Amino acid sequence: MKKLFLCICLLTTSICFCQNNGTTVPKVADSTNTNNPDISANPQNPDTPTKPPSLYITFLNAANFDFSGKLSTTYMGIFKLFAPNINKSNWGFIAGIEKINYSAGNINGNDSTQTEYFIQNFLLNPINHVTIDPVTGTYTNYIQPGARYLQQYNQYSYKTSNTVWSFYAEPMYRLPFLKGSKDDRQGFYVHLHAELLENEWTKTVNIKNLYQNPDTLVVISNTQSQEGFYWVANNPITSNYNFLTGYFGAGATIYIDPINNDTNTHVFAQATTGFAINTPDFNALNNPQIAPAPNGTYPSNDVIYAHAKGFYLIRLSFIESLSKSSQLVIGGIFRGIYSASYPQYAVFLGLNLDVSAILKLITPGT
Repeated sequence: MKKLFLCICLLTTSICFCQNNGTTVPKVADSTNTNNPDISANPQNPDTPTKPPSLYITFLNAANFDFSGKLSTTYMGIFKLFAPNINKSNWGFIAGIEKINYSAGNINGNDSTQTEYFIQNFLLNPINHVTIDPVTGTYTNYIQPGARYLQQYNQYSYKTSNTVWSFYAEPMYRLPFLKGSKDDRQGFYVHLHAELLENEWTKTVNIKNLYQNPDTLVVISNTQSQEGFYWVANNPITSNYNFLTGYFGAGATIYIDPINNDTNTHVFAQATTGFAINTPDFNALNNPQIAPAPNGTYPSNDVIYAHAKGFYLIRLSFIESLSKSSQLVIGGIFRGIYSASYPQYAVFLGLNLDVSAILKLITPGT
């Protein structure tokens, strides 16, 4: 997945401006050059310049901050294409790839610790857990009579994290507001939203025994259920779950230069709502109310919503040009399910580099 992300970023640098048989091919605009100086001559009237439609490329490398509890940072990457006026019309699009480590407020943030307590029976010999009946050969699930175990009171400490890869596309239509800036991105848009979101969710569990009955107990019943028993080969235990979710909706986008006659400062704001398919219930994942499986992990069933759920997605960015080839970007991304208690969020600070500048660093002399 990471290799795919890097390949796409490098491929975009091959887009260039050229003229062939009097036909002008649009040039990729420098995402930091808001004056858009790339103006070509009109073949119908050489004295009248025409301005090709622009394609703005964002290649953002950022630090993603978690402000709850102990301050921590993780890497965040965004690759985005923004075409505000296709063929000089009011139609445009945004498409992008994002790699984000989301924080979840209901567990005090990314990598925050949650604690649960359970009374359990520690099976001294895991072989005493029978899954295949030795006589019939069919699947079963019980503890063998005569198996020895210790009764314990245990503390489970959880650390959770959620890394997502987002692939999205948004056709847009510019409404007749906020025009008049030298920056052709400035405007108020309505958009549709289609997104494929891959959640890589991880839970790390550390088991600590707080009290243990000094007596070794013995299973007597020949049909003793495994419920209440556990055996752990490794401690802590890490459980990984992957979920593929589809998001479909609509919303509004604003891109403005908030300071008059200053094309170096920009604000991007976008709000989207719609429905999500196959979305995980992060409240259930982060706050399990059931005892773990005997090996210390949690089953991934019953954590996917059976029906489509309404969602909201908010993107905010403050952009300040540092030079013709770089921008400082401060922003946040907030997404959630309407029935969930808390949203997931990512607050970031990063540097957006113009792809042509990156190409020059990679291939000196070009």
